[in-house]
Amino acid sequence: MSPVSLSPSITIPRSLVPQGAEVIRSSVVDIYPMSGITAFNTTRRDPQLPVAMGREESAIYLEKLVAERDFLVTRLRKNIPELPLSGGVEAVHQFFIDHGLAKLGLRNITLQGGVLSAEHCLVTHPAYSLYSESSNPLLREFGANLGAALILTTSDGKLLIQHRKPENRVYGDVPGASIAGLVDAPKGPLDRLDMLQVGQSVMLAEGREEVGFAPDVTEEFTFTGLHIDKAALHHEMTFTSRTSRTSDEIATAALANQHKNDPAAFSENIVFLDSTPQVVARLLTDIRTPFPMTHAGPLLMLGYQLMKDTKPAEASSWLHSAIAAMDENYRVIDTLSADGRYSPGKSATAQGLPSFKDELQRVFRGEHRYVECGK
Repeated sequence: MSPVSLSPSITIPRSLVPQGAEVIRSSVVDIYPMSGITAFNTTRRDPQLPVAMGREESAIYLEKLVAERDFLVTRLRKNIPELPLSGGVEAVHQFFIDHGLAKLGLRNITLQGGVLSAEHCLVTHPAYSLYSESSNPLLREFGANLGAALILTTSDGKLLIQHRKPENRVYGDVPGASIAGLVDAPKGPLDRLDMLQVGQSVMLAEGREEVGFAPDVTEEFTFTGLHIDKAALHHEMTFTSRTSRTSDEIATAALANQHKNDPAAFSENIVFLDSTPQVVARLLTDIRTPFPMTHAGPLLMLGYQLMKDTKPAEASSWLHSAIAAMDENYRVIDTLSADGRYSPGKSATAQGLPSFKDELQRVFRGEHRYVECGK
């Protein structure tokens, strides 16, 4: 697999487009594997609060915005003026956007001939944590932001995943991608989104914080698609990459992570497993502690590429079998959850699901390496 250069126009290797330009759909995630230029339409203005947000919802959202501001001031030591509370929830929401405290969101996504088009808007983090699981489609869209997730393999043939901290407000205490984070809102006009450039920027920043390892020496940094999470509605740009570092070198960097004692940082524990299609399938189909749905996508793409490298004639059937088995696993996880449906907004163990560490031992029986490097 050849490296992909950073450029405004992105061409995805054909080997990573298993169904041409078609969307891969499962019960939990839609995968848009793109093979052409990523177009970006900026006609959408900053979002207004939806009409569906009544008085009670407005009060809850305002309370969360105030708490977010206090967190940024006291924990992150940011210099943020007092909120314009007299203006109500819309004024405070706009205040967050005007002061660069919003993330990027995508809307009205279309895919034609391998070309992705979308409109963009700005989303505050409290909107995502509050409304990504809402039964009201307008509120769900209002809270849908854009993230980036990377699945990393090492030079000694290992796959790196995280054990996400219980303190994560969404998808806490579950396995996750090697590195992941939200995409900050642009500081100026945005007429094109360079997926690779934005993805590398997120990976550099989040990698240093989460695992003490910035993947600035990675090879074959490849964009594998845009994924849509149907459980906690949001979009995620996903990537795979292979680093020249070994798993031992990454573990050493993670253990020395200077951010792990920072109360505002999210340093995570990490896991190394063999980078094989069989391991990828077992992670997605046997582990009863669920991956975030959009993090499952790049794992699928990695497994598919590994099959293409070793057993190309069986790669397509592997992919479809893995998707079907993954969907069935998520259905089992729902039945095991205390409320009959897994909620990304609660930690896994709080819902009666087994711990990820116990599941690793049950499924892999010690054929993995768990590194306690988070605080």
